[in-house]
Amino acid sequence: MKKYKKSTDLSWLDELNQAQRKAVTAYQGPSLVIAGAGSGKTKVIIYRIAYLIKVCKVTSQKILALTFTNKAANEMKSRLENFLSLSVKDIWMGTFHSIFAKILRIEGNKLGFTRNFTIYDESDQHRFIKEIIEYSGLVNKNYDPEIIKNIISKCKNKLISPDEYIESAETDFEKDIGKIYSIYNNKLWKNNALDFDDLILKPIELFSKYKDVLNKYQNKFHYILVDEYQDTNKAQHKLLKLLAEKNRNICVVGDDDQAIYSWRGAELSNIIDFEKDYPDVKIFKLEQNYRSTKNILNFAQEIVCKNKLRREKNLWTEKEEGCKINLVSLYSDKDESRFIVDKIKEEIFKNKKKLREISVFYRINSQSRTIEERLQKNNIPYIIVGGIRFYERKEIKDILAYLKIIANPRDEISLLRIINYPHRGIGKATLEKVKSFARKKGIELYRALKNSSRIQNLDKRKKTNILSFYKLIEKYRELKDKLSLTELTRCLLDETGIISLFKEEGSRESIERIENIMEFLSAISEFSRTSEKPTLENYLQEISLITDIDMWNDAEEAVSLMTLHSAKGLEFPVVFIVGVEDNLIPYIKRLENEEELEEERRLFYVGCTRAKEKLYITYAKIRNRFGNETVSLPSRFLNDIDMNLVNIIEMESSSRNDIEYRRKKEITVPKAEESFEKGQLVKHPTFGIGEIIEKSGEGEELRLLVTFEGNITKKLLVKYARLELLH
Repeated sequence: MKKYKKSTDLSWLDELNQAQRKAVTAYQGPSLVIAGAGSGKTKVIIYRIAYLIKVCKVTSQKILALTFTNKAANEMKSRLENFLSLSVKDIWMGTFHSIFAKILRIEGNKLGFTRNFTIYDESDQHRFIKEIIEYSGLVNKNYDPEIIKNIISKCKNKLISPDEYIESAETDFEKDIGKIYSIYNNKLWKNNALDFDDLILKPIELFSKYKDVLNKYQNKFHYILVDEYQDTNKAQHKLLKLLAEKNRNICVVGDDDQAIYSWRGAELSNIIDFEKDYPDVKIFKLEQNYRSTKNILNFAQEIVCKNKLRREKNLWTEKEEGCKINLVSLYSDKDESRFIVDKIKEEIFKNKKKLREISVFYRINSQSRTIEERLQKNNIPYIIVGGIRFYERKEIKDILAYLKIIANPRDEISLLRIINYPHRGIGKATLEKVKSFARKKGIELYRALKNSSRIQNLDKRKKTNILSFYKLIEKYRELKDKLSLTELTRCLLDETGIISLFKEEGSRESIERIENIMEFLSAISEFSRTSEKPTLENYLQEISLITDIDMWNDAEEAVSLMTLHSAKGLEFPVVFIVGVEDNLIPYIKRLENEEELEEERRLFYVGCTRAKEKLYITYAKIRNRFGNETVSLPSRFLNDIDMNLVNIIEMESSSRNDIEYRRKKEITVPKAEESFEKGQLVKHPTFGIGEIIEKSGEGEELRLLVTFEGNITKKLLVKYARLELLH
């Protein structure tokens, strides 16, 4: 292992506290940095990279730094450049998906993919799977493409291949999923396309099959740093082990108390059991919090310390005690939104807070509706983080489909999206004939367009229309390396007449679509100005990997509304967490076992630790959910708190009808001792009616295996499942 010569000037390290300094300077061998909320983990990563470059004289090309959002990566790059006063463009710093997409652009030909492969987003995957269901003759089974997409994603995250899934399948539903999964992977390869999960899975396949390629990148990356390690899944864990195997200079930074993404494959065991992979690991704990007041920090710790599966830590702060946490009881969700907006106005006008310093967190997106309505009535600007993404809007997706097919003509999903948009007389029946021709000839759909004159049962006009579309795409495929990206897109929009189409419609909605297209062109111009390689392929890759947080402008003067999951990594002086009730926090869909309950507790903890100065916790007795009024109970997590930390506020409804309130039915929860037997029917608030297939355990450990409508099988812990026995 190469030893780097050290520099003698270490005065800049005095800006770190003792724990941070130890984590920064222990640069050789494996390191685990347990970074509590608000403890300066980003600073530690930046200073550690600076220490490698300034002190240990490591060349920047030898460093790999991985994050989970582009926003975090860009912030690190900016702060590092300011700190070092030199360019850091040679450091491979970015998200897991962007870094390994870059490697696949270089090496992917070994796996049968060209450099211009397409990255399918979730909506592309949905359409793709829907088409496979139809193609496979499974339409009559009414399978939900979204459920199948999620199952396939979980398989990939857990490194389960289609063959392995098929081999372990027991039910007809699982066998069908295996069949769809296998076809899905094959069609991705034929389309020269990868989904989001493949950007991790394919490098593992690449490194496993081609040891020379693995050796190349092991020699390239002498030092590996990973942010938010608690969010890594099994595939990412395997990939890191492969890359770090030779030099073993891997530093992972994370917090098990902020592990909130198991539903998308993250494995808490990666950070809990890190020592099993690296027995000689050096462990550092960052426990000084620089964000929150003492009261907020203590309140949050009271919640999370009840979890069993965690590393012991004791966060502390030198900040003032601060305001008590406002625990607010309200009659209804309408009263809740009224209270929140009144308090926002008080913060703005009385306490002189800026709008961007205030945020409202909720568990599920549908909770934002009443708050939005109240903000609108009071003319208070707001922004929803994680609403309809800009690049998911139809008009933008249509233009992107044109650009994708120009970059990668094998991309069948994009081709089918725009072959008849704007309308050019190529309908569904015509497309079926083209598809049939392509299958019979064993050629790609795009090549079939070129040979449309040979397709039987097509009239001359249809053949002409198909060939005209093919020539249009070919024209821009030739132009893509001659024109700038901005010129290419503008010319394409002019020739296809998409903007003219909206102008002719003249509706308010079409005008808004034109404005979105203009914004899209501005984004392309910005990319062309700032990117080192402003190619079409690079642009398509960049936008395919954008997250909700990447799109959020934190300088915009507006109140931020977002889910608790979206709030991770952010901070605000004033925070409202709404709907802190059983069924929401914890969320009823996540109450199948103790591990999921602990994750819900961590999620609540994450929300609380975003607050710097003031924290409001609200719950309502009556909440309108999906058109029905339901009685709500305060979250069980509130039973864990020290009441000396809270200021309890009981609010009466401005429209409360006491008689009506007393008549409200209480939620019926089956008693733990109620008899559940195999073959009985039960009703679950989320999954509907199902049949008990298997029963195990007893008392508080009673578990049921239930098959619900749609062939969905769930293993439920009765004490959390809120099952209703149907007699």
